[in-house]
Amino acid sequence: MANSERSSLPSLIDPRNGFCIANSTFYSKRKPLPLPTNSSLDVTTFISSQTHRGTTAFIDAATGHRISFSDLWRAVDRVADCLNLDVGIRRGDVVLILSPNSIFIPVVCFAIMSLGAIVTTANPLNTAGEISRQIGDSNPKLAFTTPELAPKLAASAGISVVLDRSEPIRGVKVVGILSEMVNKEPSGQRVRDRVDKDDTAMLLYSSGTTGRSKGVISSHGNLIAHVARYIAEPFEPDQTFLCTVPMFHTFGLLNYAMATVALGSTVVILPRFELHEMLEAVDKYRATSLVLVPPVLVAMINRADLIKAKHGLSSLKTVRTGGAPLNKEVTKSFILKYPTVDILQGYALTESNGAGASIDTVEESQRYSAVGLLSCGAEARIVDSDTGRVMGVNQTGELWLRGPSIAKGYFRNEEATNETINLEGWLKTGDLCYIDDDGFLFVVDRLKELIKYKGYQVAPAELEALLITHPDILDAAVIPFPDKEAGQCPMAYVARKHESNLSEKQVIDFISKQVAPYKKIRKPHRGETAFVDAVTGRRLGFREFWLGVDRVAACIHALGVRKGNIVIILSPNSMFFPIVSLSVMSLGSIITTANPISTSDEIANQINDSRPVLAFTTRQLVSKLAAASNLNLPVVLMDEGRGGESRAVKIVGSLEAMMETEPSESRVKDRVDQEDTAALLYSSGTTGTSKGVMITHRNLIALVQAYRARFGLEQRTICTIPMCHVFGFGSFTTGLIALGWTIVVLPKFDMAQLLTAVEIYRSSYLSLVPPILVAMLNGANEINSKYDLSSLHTVVAGGAPLSREVTEKFVESFPNVKILQGYGLTESTAIAASMFSKEDTERYGASGLLAPSVEAKIVDPDSGRVLGVDQTGELWIRSPTVMKGYFKNDEATASTIDSEGWLKTGDLCYIDSDGFVFVVDRLKELIKCNGYQVAPAELEALLLAHPEIADAAVIPIPDMKAGQYPMAYIVRKAGINLSESKIMGFVAKQVAPYKRLRKVSFLASIPKNPSGKILRRELKKLATSKL
Repeated sequence: MANSERSSLPSLIDPRNGFCIANSTFYSKRKPLPLPTNSSLDVTTFISSQTHRGTTAFIDAATGHRISFSDLWRAVDRVADCLNLDVGIRRGDVVLILSPNSIFIPVVCFAIMSLGAIVTTANPLNTAGEISRQIGDSNPKLAFTTPELAPKLAASAGISVVLDRSEPIRGVKVVGILSEMVNKEPSGQRVRDRVDKDDTAMLLYSSGTTGRSKGVISSHGNLIAHVARYIAEPFEPDQTFLCTVPMFHTFGLLNYAMATVALGSTVVILPRFELHEMLEAVDKYRATSLVLVPPVLVAMINRADLIKAKHGLSSLKTVRTGGAPLNKEVTKSFILKYPTVDILQGYALTESNGAGASIDTVEESQRYSAVGLLSCGAEARIVDSDTGRVMGVNQTGELWLRGPSIAKGYFRNEEATNETINLEGWLKTGDLCYIDDDGFLFVVDRLKELIKYKGYQVAPAELEALLITHPDILDAAVIPFPDKEAGQCPMAYVARKHESNLSEKQVIDFISKQVAPYKKIRKPHRGETAFVDAVTGRRLGFREFWLGVDRVAACIHALGVRKGNIVIILSPNSMFFPIVSLSVMSLGSIITTANPISTSDEIANQINDSRPVLAFTTRQLVSKLAAASNLNLPVVLMDEGRGGESRAVKIVGSLEAMMETEPSESRVKDRVDQEDTAALLYSSGTTGTSKGVMITHRNLIALVQAYRARFGLEQRTICTIPMCHVFGFGSFTTGLIALGWTIVVLPKFDMAQLLTAVEIYRSSYLSLVPPILVAMLNGANEINSKYDLSSLHTVVAGGAPLSREVTEKFVESFPNVKILQGYGLTESTAIAASMFSKEDTERYGASGLLAPSVEAKIVDPDSGRVLGVDQTGELWIRSPTVMKGYFKNDEATASTIDSEGWLKTGDLCYIDSDGFVFVVDRLKELIKCNGYQVAPAELEALLLAHPEIADAAVIPIPDMKAGQYPMAYIVRKAGINLSESKIMGFVAKQVAPYKRLRKVSFLASIPKNPSGKILRRELKKLATSKL
């Protein structure tokens, strides 16, 4: 309803809450919104015309560089002149900004919009593929970026680029340098286009209220209305704001690049958020106001004593927060820790351009959990999402908003626009809300996040609010979990307070007493059998399994094992392996695994490096442990029976006895932090000799979350991978247990036993390394005639990429089975990329898409230059699963993980335009022939495509002239007499001359490690011994 219409019905609007009984609409209780009447007005002109007494507009927190208001508007005019006359930017053109936070982002935005052109922004953390899709949708004529981010634009052919500073860069068309533009005097020749308020000014991408990312069309009028709100309800004078939020996001851009400029406030800009740097900047620049998301605010509460000991924060007066409502306890805790700071909440969407609700005074902040009163100029309705009925005060439904800030719609997406904005201009926010008797807005939850339990709707936020009131709970999150009968059920993630022993049952009971039955929190899965011994048939239920973990933990604690101590396990695959691992880690102690096929000397090296205080092993392996240990290492035997004991070791117990021992109630549990080391897995790493990889609890938690995203609940699988290896450890001792899977354990790999187990236990999933998969392919006819594999629908493959030929032949031989490939390292806790669907499997040769929360970049190993889409270089990754570092080896850690947390994988890869990762080879395995680089994996893939070759490996052989030449070791199929010359000719027809094989030898089998990787060092020894 227009203001004039509102003013005609004053008696029908309740002054207490703004509700109009005539049309069931809530009106803002704030001051009226004064809007300019001139229709030909751009937002840059509107902001620049505001009067104020401000002097400094922006400060770079990292460098201290300042821009005054006069310098700001001078730079805007100069950049606009260059864009118009030198680059050809005109009204309606789209210009992309891809940049971390910078004091030059406001300059660029104002310059673009003053021309009637359109600003669109991209998240610098987005992959090249994601950015390419946004460019494909918005079709920008120009992009502003940095030399570091420019390679992400390389895939977008034709787009011109302006860099923020001069630096050599390849792969993009550079047409200007921003630092030069701001210093170039205007020519005076620019003819200004008329810009109307209804013209599009910004195109910011958002997942919106209806699903996938879309371009939100914001007009000059929308942005003017946003700024006008701040003019109508101004901040206190002389404020200094610290910009802690991304400026590519609507909140950062509209507030810190626009509204504060109109008010003459100073904004200190952090290039990226880091808590310590933010607090230092508050002190250094005497910041008065911060914007924090709730998790950062909670972190400030938890670290208050440490923060106040290091930082004065005396200038800080206000913290504004949004993203999620704060409950009463968190608000009061923050004020108790920081009594001179006010917390002011707010609510808005990209589609509302800052309009929604806000708390503007200390008095208003006493309305705990509210997000504020409606913004000036805003109207609201609460609508029943099922019936469409408009509701009243204190009634919960979907919030609809209307006002001059509401966006025009979604770019080139009429369907989504019509779903979100109706014909009367009401924006359907997708948020479940109510407005109380005093006009305060309360956000209950997202409609699309509601949990649908047997037809009932459960709001996660309601359960989260209850959980946080428990005295032993620090933080909580509730999510829907798939359930065959109910559809979904509520599941809670809970962070306990320091030294709390709060159990799962206690949490569930606490909630059950306070809510209706359909809102109760339920266990994450209904799996019954956790493990089955494939040899003996013995089963372990989940209840017995977790009871065993608790009892073994109590027993080893009684033996003196404490937080930070290392415990070694030397055992073949066993249903007890996970019990030992999880019991050790639950104490805050560290589990290290040794390979049972390692020699005594190799085990001795690991023991000498890790210094364990206790060992778990079997009677068969105890003598090997005795030979490896000179430390009189205490040993717990993992199996029953007689024989195998050694006088050289000190037997201190048996695992079976520990699992039967009732735990003592007197044990005090140490606090275990996510950053504490949980496991020490030995790997040759990316840089040479075997080293201990420190895997943290956070790494393993992130791995479990990735498994949740990739796999379903309560499946059956056969454990075929050694549990001492990161792939087996991550899958069979952590990830799949959390999903309620039944895991049938083979003590060692045997093809017949594996296939028999699939048939008997109706396994649906298998994890296989490529050699086993190839063996199944070669024996497919016999296997299909002998075994019933009808239950099997998925094979997860890792260790080495599979060629298209192998994949297609396998699927042809086993048509009901899909192959999901994956890629990971011990250093990445076994996961970095993976396939998720049948469609993914058709991207032959790929290892999948990046796993959840994984960032990647491709780096030229020679120059260090960051590369773009479809360019081959070393893969660097950053994610919550990346290791802490190498144990007692700072040098190796520093050479593998840089200061920004990027793990250098040592793998030569490229990422295609759709985000699929392709592993070309190991960097250190490349063959250097006459200055050219030859990837062994490329030639191996060709060789495996030959119908008479069962397996192949390619290695370098030394040559006086060329440096190295490729040589192949071949395993011929049974009964085949394939010759060396035929193989060399087969390859020569398909490759460049420098890639041709110069020598071929034949073997009965290719030496490989348990995960299927070729042991090239063994082949190199064999080759050099015959030269």
